[in-house]
Amino acid sequence: MKLAYFFGKQDMALTKYEAICDLAYALDVKDMPLRKDYSSYTNLMAGKDFITSISNYLEVEQKSLVDKSPFYALMLDESTDRALEKHLIVYISFLDKEGYGVCNVQFLKLILVQDGYAQTKFDAIMNMISHMHLDLRKLVGISTDGDSSMLGCRDGLVAKLSRHVPHLISVHCVAHREALAIIDACKSFPCLSYIDKIANKIYSWISASTVRHTDFQKLLEEMNIQILEVLQICDKLRVFKLLFAIHMLADVLYELDGLNKIFQKENIDVTSFSTSIEVALQALKKKFLIEPFGRNTLYLQSFMEKTSMGYLEHKNENGDEYKHYLLYSSIPGKDKNGSPLDTLDGDLDSCIEMAKSFVQKVIDAINQRFPDIYFFNACKLFSPMHYPSDEYDREKKGILWLSRLLTRMDKHVIDVHGCENEVKVFMDTMYYGCESMNIKDAWRVFSNTSHWHDKFPSLMRLWQIILVLPISSVPCERGFSKQNLIKTDKRQSLNLTTLEMLMRISILGPSYSLVDWERIYAIWQEAKHRRPSDL
Repeated sequence: MKLAYFFGKQDMALTKYEAICDLAYALDVKDMPLRKDYSSYTNLMAGKDFITSISNYLEVEQKSLVDKSPFYALMLDESTDRALEKHLIVYISFLDKEGYGVCNVQFLKLILVQDGYAQTKFDAIMNMISHMHLDLRKLVGISTDGDSSMLGCRDGLVAKLSRHVPHLISVHCVAHREALAIIDACKSFPCLSYIDKIANKIYSWISASTVRHTDFQKLLEEMNIQILEVLQICDKLRVFKLLFAIHMLADVLYELDGLNKIFQKENIDVTSFSTSIEVALQALKKKFLIEPFGRNTLYLQSFMEKTSMGYLEHKNENGDEYKHYLLYSSIPGKDKNGSPLDTLDGDLDSCIEMAKSFVQKVIDAINQRFPDIYFFNACKLFSPMHYPSDEYDREKKGILWLSRLLTRMDKHVIDVHGCENEVKVFMDTMYYGCESMNIKDAWRVFSNTSHWHDKFPSLMRLWQIILVLPISSVPCERGFSKQNLIKTDKRQSLNLTTLEMLMRISILGPSYSLVDWERIYAIWQEAKHRRPSDL
């Protein structure tokens, strides 16, 4: 049974189960059965039975924790596996220790869907909730990507689900929103698509030859420079405006990549993520929209200094120097209609104006994609590190934050008047009792102070909702990565049930010492009649 668990945790194919059992016998492993026959359960079918029992055990353990949580939320995403089956993956967030512990985000279910229509997904989710006996009244939030089948205002999955769960809070995944904001900004600058073409051609040219790939790696090592800087020595990249745009994009994406890494975290601090957006946007403004232009940029400032004389210098491995004179023209290329991609001049001033316009578009697009940032900022009500020190200012902030949070809360779930009556004393208590703590650390203190539960029941309930509310569906993407690690090209025949069980063991399975093996044995024994065997 432990060998089968090992296979599940290591994402190994069960077809090797019998071979590992043979190895265990050869090594005289003490816990192996005395006889090597069918009743010793060392064959492939027995291994599958063990996997089923272990998965059932983990599912029951998870269900017990979810049932004890006062609220839970779902994260959804869809993908196609290696066998071209369309899957809907579901993660769940809940509070352990009967609502007084930390928020857990766990893999819940892998569902086969026939198509990408909203009704199909809705039926699949409702069937899952019914089959798993999840309480719809405890479902408070759902996070999805921006697909219309998910977020369509009338017929999307969330809209359909909201008719059954009126208090449901829908969150468009923040990581997806950031990516869409960049796409929105680039739409106004079709000339930037030419950079994508150039990058793809260079990649194809290098990757098509082992020799070129090796030489390219050697060049990087010898020059100790970044890939983007190597593009300067390509004869086709002599257009100043194109090189300027590449370096400008590198700097813009560098700032946004830091934001993206925060969004990719397993458990994002809902109060700090909104601050991170503000910091990233301020950094873009300082570097590109405030004079002097490009100050403190990682790539662009150096590029403008190196090209101030109208050429780029390069020294090869023999010490020979080369000058690549630049062309100050518009970016070449045509759009799908045959019109020029770029009609503006290619001098430095024109490039700077283009960069300023692009960065402003990025900032505007991000602000437009995050209209609910006021709500996430208001979650600072539960984060004492953001409290003003002045008592009057603190009370004023508390009332403002609470009013913003209540705009998205259903009165049947939250006692509005109770929250309003508790907020002033609550903030004073948090300010002195959890000074300078973030939302998670403050919750650990609050949840372990029982008399506070009785004193602030309404705000505690609101806090619990905020803690389980997902702002990203990134865990689902990690789940699909695990799916593809298990269902490889050589294991395409894995059916959905087996794949889901293996994913559950791999993702949720604890260390061997924390597994209740007696409980798993009981589940396995109850599954079918077992023949007695000398073990």
